[in-house]
Amino acid sequence: MLHIIWIFFTFTLTLSMLILVHELGHFLVARYYGVKVERFSIGFGYPLLRKRDKFDTEYILSAIPLGGYVKMFGAGGESISHENSFESFNNKPIWQRCAITSAGSICNIMFAFAIYWLVFMIGIPDFRPILTDILPESIIARANIRPGMEIKSVNGINTPSWSAVRHQLMKVLKNNEQIYLDVSNNSNPLTIQRKFLELSLKDHIECSKKDPLITLGINPIISHIEPIIKTVQAGSAAEKAGLQPNDKIIKVEEKNIDHWSSFVMSIKNSPGKKLRLKIERNKTILELILIPDSQLNQHNYVEGFAGLTPTVIPISNANQIVNRYDPLSALYKAGEASWNIIILTMEVLTEVIGGNAKLSSLSGPISIAHGAYLSAENGLIHYLMFLSLISINLGIMNLLPIPILDGGRLLFLMIEKIRSKPIEESVQERIYQISSIILMVLMALAIFNDISKLR
Repeated sequence: MLHIIWIFFTFTLTLSMLILVHELGHFLVARYYGVKVERFSIGFGYPLLRKRDKFDTEYILSAIPLGGYVKMFGAGGESISHENSFESFNNKPIWQRCAITSAGSICNIMFAFAIYWLVFMIGIPDFRPILTDILPESIIARANIRPGMEIKSVNGINTPSWSAVRHQLMKVLKNNEQIYLDVSNNSNPLTIQRKFLELSLKDHIECSKKDPLITLGINPIISHIEPIIKTVQAGSAAEKAGLQPNDKIIKVEEKNIDHWSSFVMSIKNSPGKKLRLKIERNKTILELILIPDSQLNQHNYVEGFAGLTPTVIPISNANQIVNRYDPLSALYKAGEASWNIIILTMEVLTEVIGGNAKLSSLSGPISIAHGAYLSAENGLIHYLMFLSLISINLGIMNLLPIPILDGGRLLFLMIEKIRSKPIEESVQERIYQISSIILMVLMALAIFNDISKLR
Protein backbone atom coordinates (compact mmCIF):
# COMPACT_ATOMS: atom_id res chain seq x y z
CA MET A 1 0.00 0.00 0.00
CA LEU A 2 2.84 2.37 0.89
CA HIS A 3 4.44 1.55 -2.48
CA ILE A 4 1.27 2.64 -4.34
CA ILE A 5 0.98 5.83 -2.28
CA TRP A 6 4.59 6.75 -3.11
CA ILE A 7 3.99 6.14 -6.84
CA PHE A 8 0.85 8.31 -6.72
CA PHE A 9 2.69 11.06 -4.83
CA THR A 10 5.67 11.23 -7.24
CA PHE A 11 3.35 11.13 -10.26
CA THR A 12 1.13 13.91 -8.86
CA LEU A 13 4.15 16.04 -7.92
CA THR A 14 5.73 15.59 -11.37
CA LEU A 15 2.59 16.31 -13.36
CA SER A 16 1.55 19.26 -11.18
CA MET A 17 4.95 20.95 -11.55
CA LEU A 18 5.03 20.51 -15.32
CA ILE A 19 1.47 21.77 -15.75
CA LEU A 20 2.17 24.74 -13.46
CA VAL A 21 5.27 25.68 -15.48
CA HIS A 22 3.41 25.31 -18.78
CA GLU A 23 0.38 27.36 -17.79
CA LEU A 24 2.58 29.95 -16.07
CA GLY A 25 4.25 30.56 -19.44
CA HIS A 26 0.88 31.37 -21.05
CA PHE A 27 -0.14 33.47 -18.04
CA LEU A 28 3.00 35.64 -17.81
CA VAL A 29 3.20 36.43 -21.53
CA ALA A 30 -0.55 37.16 -21.68
CA ARG A 31 -0.18 39.58 -18.78
CA TYR A 32 2.90 41.15 -20.42
CA TYR A 33 0.91 41.94 -23.58
CA GLY A 34 -2.03 43.32 -21.61
CA VAL A 35 -4.47 40.43 -22.05
CA LYS A 36 -6.84 40.03 -19.13
CA VAL A 37 -6.54 36.56 -17.58
CA GLU A 38 -9.88 35.54 -16.14
CA ARG A 39 -8.86 32.21 -14.64
CA PHE A 40 -5.63 30.31 -13.87
CA SER A 41 -6.51 26.70 -13.04
CA ILE A 42 -4.32 23.74 -12.08
CA GLY A 43 -6.24 20.46 -12.20
CA PHE A 44 -9.84 19.59 -12.96
CA GLY A 45 -12.91 18.62 -10.98
CA TYR A 46 -13.83 19.90 -7.53
CA PRO A 47 -12.00 23.15 -6.60
CA LEU A 48 -9.93 22.73 -3.45
CA LEU A 49 -8.68 26.33 -3.31
CA ARG A 50 -9.90 29.57 -4.87
CA LYS A 51 -8.34 33.04 -4.75
CA ARG A 52 -8.87 36.26 -6.70
CA ASP A 53 -6.23 38.99 -7.15
CA LYS A 54 -6.44 42.74 -7.75
CA PHE A 55 -6.48 42.16 -11.54
CA ASP A 56 -9.71 40.13 -11.10
CA THR A 57 -7.93 36.88 -12.01
CA GLU A 58 -9.29 33.77 -10.27
CA TYR A 59 -6.72 31.16 -9.22
CA ILE A 60 -8.03 27.61 -8.75
CA LEU A 61 -6.41 24.42 -7.45
CA SER A 62 -8.68 21.45 -8.27
CA ALA A 63 -8.83 17.87 -7.02
CA ILE A 64 -7.70 16.03 -10.18
CA PRO A 65 -4.14 17.10 -11.11
CA LEU A 66 -4.27 15.83 -14.70
CA GLY A 67 -4.25 19.13 -16.53
CA GLY A 68 -4.73 22.85 -16.27
CA TYR A 69 -5.67 25.90 -18.29
CA VAL A 70 -5.46 29.68 -18.50
CA LYS A 71 -8.72 31.33 -19.52
CA MET A 72 -8.08 34.62 -21.31
CA PHE A 73 -10.63 37.34 -21.92
CA GLY A 74 -11.90 37.33 -25.51
CA ALA A 75 -10.17 34.07 -26.47
CA GLY A 76 -13.43 32.15 -26.85
CA GLY A 77 -14.91 34.40 -29.51
CA GLU A 78 -17.50 35.93 -27.13
CA SER A 79 -18.78 39.43 -27.81
CA ILE A 80 -16.95 42.20 -25.94
CA SER A 81 -17.60 45.87 -25.41
CA HIS A 82 -15.46 48.50 -27.09
CA GLU A 83 -14.05 49.87 -23.82
CA ASN A 84 -12.68 46.42 -22.87
CA SER A 85 -11.41 45.42 -26.31
CA PHE A 86 -7.80 46.34 -25.51
CA GLU A 87 -7.77 43.48 -22.92
CA SER A 88 -9.09 40.88 -25.37
CA PHE A 89 -6.83 38.08 -26.60
CA ASN A 90 -8.41 38.05 -30.07
CA ASN A 91 -7.87 41.79 -30.50
CA LYS A 92 -4.12 41.48 -30.08
CA PRO A 93 -1.80 41.32 -33.13
CA ILE A 94 -1.24 37.81 -34.48
CA TRP A 95 2.42 37.79 -33.49
CA GLN A 96 1.48 38.54 -29.86
CA ARG A 97 -1.14 35.77 -29.87
CA CYS A 98 1.50 33.39 -31.28
CA ALA A 99 3.89 34.40 -28.49
CA ILE A 100 1.22 33.80 -25.82
CA THR A 101 0.23 30.45 -27.35
CA SER A 102 3.78 29.11 -27.67
CA ALA A 103 4.92 30.44 -24.28
CA GLY A 104 3.79 27.33 -22.41
CA SER A 105 6.00 24.98 -24.42
CA ILE A 106 8.91 27.41 -24.38
CA CYS A 107 8.59 27.67 -20.61
CA ASN A 108 8.70 23.86 -20.31
CA ILE A 109 11.93 23.73 -22.30
CA MET A 110 13.45 26.61 -20.30
CA PHE A 111 12.45 24.84 -17.09
CA ALA A 112 14.25 21.68 -18.24
CA PHE A 113 17.32 23.74 -19.15
CA ALA A 114 17.37 25.38 -15.70
CA ILE A 115 17.09 21.98 -13.99
CA TYR A 116 19.93 20.55 -16.08
CA TRP A 117 22.08 23.57 -15.20
CA LEU A 118 21.44 22.96 -11.49
CA VAL A 119 22.08 19.22 -11.86
CA PHE A 120 25.42 19.70 -13.62
CA MET A 121 26.56 22.13 -10.92
CA ILE A 122 25.51 19.78 -8.10
CA GLY A 123 27.12 16.84 -9.86
CA ILE A 124 25.78 13.74 -11.59
CA PRO A 125 26.70 10.43 -9.93
CA ASP A 126 28.19 7.93 -12.33
CA PHE A 127 30.42 4.86 -12.31
CA ARG A 128 33.76 3.96 -13.80
CA PRO A 129 33.16 1.94 -17.01
CA ILE A 130 34.26 -1.39 -15.56
CA LEU A 131 32.76 -4.31 -17.47
CA THR A 132 30.91 -6.63 -15.13
CA ASP A 133 28.46 -8.34 -17.47
CA ILE A 134 29.16 -9.10 -21.15
CA LEU A 135 26.57 -10.86 -23.30
CA PRO A 136 27.92 -14.15 -24.70
CA GLU A 137 28.77 -14.23 -28.43
CA SER A 138 28.19 -10.49 -28.66
CA ILE A 139 30.28 -8.00 -30.66
CA ILE A 140 32.34 -7.05 -27.64
CA ALA A 141 32.80 -10.68 -26.57
CA ARG A 142 34.14 -11.54 -30.05
CA ALA A 143 36.76 -8.81 -29.56
CA ASN A 144 38.09 -10.83 -26.60
CA ILE A 145 37.07 -8.19 -24.07
CA ARG A 146 36.35 -9.85 -20.75
CA PRO A 147 34.54 -8.95 -17.51
CA GLY A 148 36.78 -7.04 -15.14
CA MET A 149 38.28 -4.84 -17.85
CA GLU A 150 37.77 -1.08 -17.81
CA ILE A 151 37.13 1.05 -20.91
CA LYS A 152 39.69 3.87 -20.86
CA SER A 153 38.89 5.55 -24.18
CA VAL A 154 36.80 5.28 -27.35
CA ASN A 155 38.63 6.19 -30.55
CA GLY A 156 41.24 8.08 -28.54
CA ILE A 157 38.76 10.13 -26.44
CA ASN A 158 39.06 9.52 -22.69
CA THR A 159 35.95 7.97 -21.13
CA PRO A 160 36.07 8.14 -17.31
CA SER A 161 32.41 7.14 -16.84
CA TRP A 162 29.64 5.07 -18.41
CA SER A 163 27.87 8.20 -19.67
CA ALA A 164 31.11 9.30 -21.38
CA VAL A 165 31.43 5.88 -23.04
CA ARG A 166 27.84 5.98 -24.28
CA HIS A 167 28.15 9.57 -25.54
CA GLN A 168 31.35 8.84 -27.45
CA LEU A 169 29.98 5.61 -28.94
CA MET A 170 26.91 7.45 -30.23
CA LYS A 171 29.13 10.09 -31.88
CA VAL A 172 31.31 7.43 -33.50
CA LEU A 173 28.31 5.45 -34.76
CA LYS A 174 26.59 8.59 -36.06
CA ASN A 175 29.67 9.33 -38.16
CA ASN A 176 29.75 5.69 -39.31
CA GLU A 177 33.31 5.25 -38.03
CA GLN A 178 35.04 2.07 -36.91
CA ILE A 179 35.25 1.57 -33.16
CA TYR A 180 38.50 1.22 -31.24
CA LEU A 181 38.38 0.68 -27.49
CA ASP A 182 41.32 1.11 -25.17
CA VAL A 183 40.82 -1.23 -22.21
CA SER A 184 42.85 -2.15 -19.16
CA ASN A 185 42.71 -5.08 -16.79
CA ASN A 186 42.16 -4.13 -13.16
CA SER A 187 44.86 -6.61 -12.14
CA ASN A 188 47.30 -4.51 -14.18
CA PRO A 189 45.65 -1.12 -14.88
CA LEU A 190 48.80 0.40 -16.36
CA THR A 191 48.72 -1.99 -19.31
CA ILE A 192 46.40 -0.62 -22.00
CA GLN A 193 45.14 -2.86 -24.82
CA ARG A 194 43.52 -1.53 -27.99
CA LYS A 195 40.58 -3.60 -29.22
CA PHE A 196 38.89 -3.25 -32.62
CA LEU A 197 35.14 -3.88 -32.81
CA GLU A 198 34.09 -5.19 -36.20
CA LEU A 199 30.54 -4.10 -36.96
CA SER A 200 28.38 -5.23 -39.84
CA LEU A 201 25.82 -2.97 -41.53
CA LYS A 202 23.11 -4.66 -39.46
CA ASP A 203 25.06 -3.93 -36.27
CA HIS A 204 25.36 -0.24 -37.24
CA ILE A 205 21.59 -0.01 -37.83
CA GLU A 206 20.76 -1.72 -34.53
CA CYS A 207 23.21 0.51 -32.65
CA SER A 208 21.59 3.62 -34.09
CA LYS A 209 18.13 2.51 -32.95
CA LYS A 210 18.99 1.23 -29.48
CA ASP A 211 21.40 1.87 -26.66
CA PRO A 212 24.79 1.21 -28.32
CA LEU A 213 26.12 -0.41 -25.15
CA ILE A 214 23.38 -3.04 -25.18
CA THR A 215 23.78 -3.66 -28.92
CA LEU A 216 27.53 -4.17 -28.57
CA GLY A 217 26.91 -6.67 -25.78
CA ILE A 218 27.71 -4.53 -22.75
CA ASN A 219 25.31 -4.53 -19.85
CA PRO A 220 26.17 -1.12 -18.29
CA ILE A 221 25.09 -2.16 -14.83
CA ILE A 222 26.32 -0.53 -11.67
CA SER A 223 26.09 -3.82 -9.82
CA HIS A 224 27.06 -7.45 -10.26
CA ILE A 225 24.18 -9.80 -11.12
CA GLU A 226 24.74 -13.32 -9.83
CA PRO A 227 23.05 -16.32 -11.55
CA ILE A 228 21.24 -16.88 -8.25
CA ILE A 229 17.45 -16.56 -8.05
CA LYS A 230 16.11 -13.92 -5.69
CA THR A 231 12.35 -14.15 -6.30
CA VAL A 232 9.96 -16.42 -8.22
CA GLN A 233 6.62 -15.06 -9.44
CA ALA A 234 3.54 -16.98 -8.35
CA GLY A 235 2.06 -19.08 -11.18
CA SER A 236 5.04 -18.43 -13.45
CA ALA A 237 6.92 -20.96 -15.58
CA ALA A 238 9.75 -20.86 -13.04
CA GLU A 239 7.42 -21.84 -10.18
CA LYS A 240 5.93 -24.66 -12.26
CA ALA A 241 9.46 -25.93 -12.92
CA GLY A 242 10.14 -26.10 -9.18
CA LEU A 243 12.68 -23.26 -9.02
CA GLN A 244 13.04 -21.51 -5.66
CA PRO A 245 14.75 -18.42 -4.21
CA ASN A 246 18.49 -18.91 -3.59
CA ASP A 247 18.78 -21.56 -6.32
CA LYS A 248 22.02 -21.10 -8.25
CA ILE A 249 21.85 -21.78 -12.01
CA ILE A 250 24.83 -23.89 -13.02
CA LYS A 251 23.96 -25.18 -16.48
CA VAL A 252 21.29 -24.82 -19.17
CA GLU A 253 21.28 -27.65 -21.74
CA GLU A 254 24.82 -28.64 -20.62
CA LYS A 255 26.06 -25.08 -21.20
CA ASN A 256 27.81 -23.51 -18.21
CA ILE A 257 26.14 -20.36 -16.84
CA ASP A 258 28.63 -17.85 -15.43
CA HIS A 259 26.50 -14.73 -15.83
CA TRP A 260 22.80 -14.03 -15.34
CA SER A 261 22.61 -12.55 -18.86
CA SER A 262 23.50 -15.98 -20.34
CA PHE A 263 20.58 -17.55 -18.48
CA VAL A 264 18.21 -14.75 -19.60
CA MET A 265 19.21 -15.18 -23.26
CA SER A 266 18.56 -18.94 -23.05
CA ILE A 267 15.06 -18.27 -21.71
CA LYS A 268 14.25 -15.53 -24.25
CA ASN A 269 15.34 -17.73 -27.15
CA SER A 270 13.23 -20.71 -26.03
CA PRO A 271 9.53 -19.74 -25.71
CA GLY A 272 7.46 -22.88 -25.12
CA LYS A 273 10.51 -25.17 -25.38
CA LYS A 274 11.90 -27.52 -22.73
CA LEU A 275 15.13 -26.39 -21.10
CA ARG A 276 17.14 -28.82 -18.96
CA LEU A 277 18.55 -26.94 -15.98
CA LYS A 278 21.20 -27.97 -13.51
CA ILE A 279 20.96 -25.99 -10.28
CA GLU A 280 22.59 -25.90 -6.87
CA ARG A 281 20.27 -25.85 -3.84
CA ASN A 282 21.59 -26.14 -0.31
CA LYS A 283 24.87 -27.60 -1.65
CA THR A 284 22.91 -30.26 -3.56
CA ILE A 285 22.90 -30.50 -7.37
CA LEU A 286 19.42 -30.89 -8.90
CA GLU A 287 18.10 -31.21 -12.46
CA LEU A 288 14.86 -29.50 -13.47
CA ILE A 289 12.85 -28.90 -16.66
CA LEU A 290 11.85 -25.30 -17.38
CA ILE A 291 9.34 -24.47 -20.15
CA PRO A 292 9.37 -20.67 -20.59
CA ASP A 293 6.07 -18.91 -21.22
CA SER A 294 5.67 -16.88 -24.43
CA GLN A 295 5.23 -13.11 -24.53
CA LEU A 296 5.57 -10.28 -27.05
CA ASN A 297 8.50 -7.95 -26.49
CA GLN A 298 8.49 -4.22 -27.33
CA HIS A 299 9.33 -5.03 -30.97
CA ASN A 300 6.37 -7.47 -31.21
CA TYR A 301 8.62 -10.54 -31.36
CA VAL A 302 7.75 -13.64 -29.34
CA GLU A 303 10.27 -14.41 -26.61
CA GLY A 304 10.48 -16.62 -23.57
CA PHE A 305 9.58 -15.46 -20.07
CA ALA A 306 10.12 -17.38 -16.82
CA GLY A 307 9.12 -14.98 -14.02
CA LEU A 308 12.40 -14.68 -12.11
CA THR A 309 14.52 -11.93 -10.60
CA PRO A 310 18.24 -12.31 -9.89
CA THR A 311 20.41 -11.56 -6.89
CA VAL A 312 22.07 -8.16 -7.33
CA ILE A 313 25.28 -7.25 -5.51
CA PRO A 314 25.99 -3.47 -5.62
CA ILE A 315 29.38 -2.38 -6.89
CA SER A 316 31.74 -0.87 -4.35
CA ASN A 317 31.46 2.89 -3.82
CA ALA A 318 35.12 3.04 -4.76
CA ASN A 319 33.99 2.80 -8.41
CA GLN A 320 31.52 5.68 -8.08
CA ILE A 321 32.42 9.11 -9.43
CA VAL A 322 30.62 12.46 -9.55
CA ASN A 323 30.66 14.57 -12.72
CA ARG A 324 30.53 18.14 -11.38
CA TYR A 325 30.97 21.38 -13.38
CA ASP A 326 31.54 25.07 -12.69
CA PRO A 327 28.57 27.39 -13.46
CA LEU A 328 29.76 28.35 -16.96
CA SER A 329 30.61 24.78 -18.00
CA ALA A 330 27.35 23.58 -16.45
CA LEU A 331 25.48 26.15 -18.56
CA TYR A 332 27.04 24.72 -21.72
CA LYS A 333 26.35 21.12 -20.61
CA ALA A 334 22.73 22.03 -19.80
CA GLY A 335 22.25 23.45 -23.28
CA GLU A 336 23.84 20.38 -24.84
CA ALA A 337 21.70 17.98 -22.78
CA SER A 338 18.48 19.91 -23.52
CA TRP A 339 19.26 20.06 -27.23
CA ASN A 340 20.01 16.32 -27.37
CA ILE A 341 16.65 15.53 -25.73
CA ILE A 342 14.85 17.86 -28.18
CA ILE A 343 16.51 16.15 -31.17
CA LEU A 344 15.79 12.68 -29.78
CA THR A 345 12.13 13.57 -29.16
CA MET A 346 11.79 14.95 -32.69
CA GLU A 347 13.36 11.79 -34.15
CA VAL A 348 10.93 9.59 -32.23
CA LEU A 349 7.97 11.70 -33.36
CA THR A 350 9.18 11.47 -36.96
CA GLU A 351 9.37 7.69 -36.62
CA VAL A 352 5.81 7.54 -35.24
CA ILE A 353 4.33 9.91 -37.83
CA GLY A 354 6.21 8.14 -40.64
CA GLY A 355 4.79 4.78 -39.55
CA ASN A 356 8.23 3.35 -38.72
CA ALA A 357 7.38 2.98 -35.03
CA LYS A 358 4.68 0.58 -33.85
CA LEU A 359 1.69 1.89 -31.89
CA SER A 360 2.64 -0.58 -29.14
CA SER A 361 5.57 1.72 -28.34
CA LEU A 362 3.21 4.51 -27.20
CA SER A 363 3.35 5.13 -23.45
CA GLY A 364 0.92 6.97 -21.21
CA PRO A 365 0.43 8.23 -17.65
CA ILE A 366 1.14 4.85 -16.02
CA SER A 367 4.60 4.75 -17.60
CA ILE A 368 5.23 8.34 -16.47
CA ALA A 369 4.11 7.44 -12.94
CA HIS A 370 6.40 4.40 -12.91
CA GLY A 371 9.31 6.44 -14.30
CA ALA A 372 8.79 9.19 -11.71
CA TYR A 373 8.72 6.61 -8.92
CA LEU A 374 11.87 4.78 -10.08
CA SER A 375 13.84 8.00 -10.62
CA ALA A 376 12.81 9.33 -7.19
CA GLU A 377 13.88 6.03 -5.63
CA ASN A 378 17.34 6.53 -7.15
CA GLY A 379 17.76 9.98 -5.61
CA LEU A 380 17.09 13.65 -6.21
CA ILE A 381 19.49 14.04 -9.16
CA HIS A 382 17.91 11.16 -11.10
CA TYR A 383 14.43 12.52 -10.39
CA LEU A 384 15.40 16.01 -11.59
CA MET A 385 16.83 14.57 -14.81
CA PHE A 386 13.60 12.60 -15.36
CA LEU A 387 11.60 15.79 -14.71
CA SER A 388 13.68 17.62 -17.35
CA LEU A 389 13.11 14.83 -19.88
CA ILE A 390 9.34 14.83 -19.40
CA SER A 391 9.20 18.65 -19.41
CA ILE A 392 10.89 18.81 -22.81
CA ASN A 393 8.66 16.04 -24.15
CA LEU A 394 5.56 17.86 -22.92
CA GLY A 395 6.74 21.13 -24.48
CA ILE A 396 7.40 19.60 -27.90
CA MET A 397 4.25 17.47 -27.91
CA ASN A 398 2.17 20.58 -27.25
CA LEU A 399 3.63 22.22 -30.37
CA LEU A 400 2.34 19.47 -32.66
CA PRO A 401 -0.13 20.94 -35.21
CA ILE A 402 -3.12 19.16 -33.65
CA PRO A 403 -6.01 21.62 -33.16
CA ILE A 404 -6.68 20.84 -29.50
CA LEU A 405 -3.00 21.47 -28.64
CA ASP A 406 -1.04 24.74 -28.68
CA GLY A 407 0.51 23.76 -32.02
CA GLY A 408 -2.96 23.51 -33.53
CA ARG A 409 -3.83 26.99 -32.30
CA LEU A 410 -0.59 28.28 -33.83
CA LEU A 411 -1.64 26.64 -37.09
CA PHE A 412 -5.00 28.43 -36.96
CA LEU A 413 -3.19 31.73 -36.36
CA MET A 414 -0.94 31.17 -39.40
CA ILE A 415 -4.00 30.39 -41.53
CA GLU A 416 -5.61 33.56 -40.21
CA LYS A 417 -2.51 35.52 -41.23
CA ILE A 418 -2.65 34.07 -44.76
CA ARG A 419 -6.42 34.54 -45.17
CA SER A 420 -6.48 37.93 -43.38
CA LYS A 421 -9.40 36.63 -41.35
CA PRO A 422 -9.85 33.85 -38.74
CA ILE A 423 -11.36 30.45 -39.46
CA GLU A 424 -15.09 30.41 -38.76
CA GLU A 425 -16.00 29.45 -35.17
CA SER A 426 -18.26 26.59 -36.32
CA VAL A 427 -15.43 25.07 -38.38
CA GLN A 428 -12.97 25.43 -35.51
CA GLU A 429 -15.42 23.76 -33.13
CA ARG A 430 -15.89 20.81 -35.48
CA ILE A 431 -12.12 20.39 -35.91
CA TYR A 432 -11.62 20.55 -32.12
CA GLN A 433 -14.24 17.82 -31.61
CA ILE A 434 -12.58 15.48 -34.14
CA SER A 435 -9.13 16.17 -32.66
CA SER A 436 -10.42 15.45 -29.16
CA ILE A 437 -11.74 12.07 -30.25
CA ILE A 438 -8.42 11.18 -31.93
CA LEU A 439 -6.44 12.20 -28.84
CA MET A 440 -8.78 10.21 -26.57
CA VAL A 441 -8.26 7.10 -28.73
CA LEU A 442 -4.49 7.56 -28.65
CA MET A 443 -4.56 8.08 -24.88
CA ALA A 444 -6.66 4.94 -24.42
CA LEU A 445 -4.16 3.01 -26.57
CA ALA A 446 -1.24 4.41 -24.53
CA ILE A 447 -2.92 3.39 -21.26
CA PHE A 448 -3.61 -0.09 -22.70
CA ASN A 449 0.08 -0.40 -23.63
CA ASP A 450 1.04 0.71 -20.10
CA ILE A 451 -1.18 -1.94 -18.54
CA SER A 452 0.14 -4.60 -20.94
CA LYS A 453 3.71 -3.85 -19.83
CA LEU A 454 2.72 -4.44 -16.21
CA ARG A 455 1.70 -8.02 -16.88
